[in-house]
Amino acid sequence: MSYTTHILLDTFKPLASFGGSVYTIDISIGDVEQNGVIHTRKALCVKVDFVEKLYEQVFKGHDMVRKASNWLTEITQREWTELGYEHLEACVKQTQ
Repeated sequence: MSYTTHILLDTFKPLASFGGSVYTIDISIGDVEQNGVIHTRKALCVKVDFVEKLYEQVFKGHDMVRKASNWLTEITQREWTELGYEHLEACVKQTQ
């Protein structure tokens, strides 16, 4: 079966903000449309300000938290830890 998905950017709402010694992270959560069906809160938008460089990425799917956490680990040069993943996962679970 073929799937067509669209991330609905206008549905994103702020979820959490985090900070480290040299970075700030803003997370928002939004909806995804798949074959005409809206799946609420199934996409994360992550914005990172790291050493005066801005990064932004959107993750979707059942493993969006793990994907976002892995990306954050790379972007923050490993300052984002497994503890950070657990905090992010808890934030997302609170919205579901």
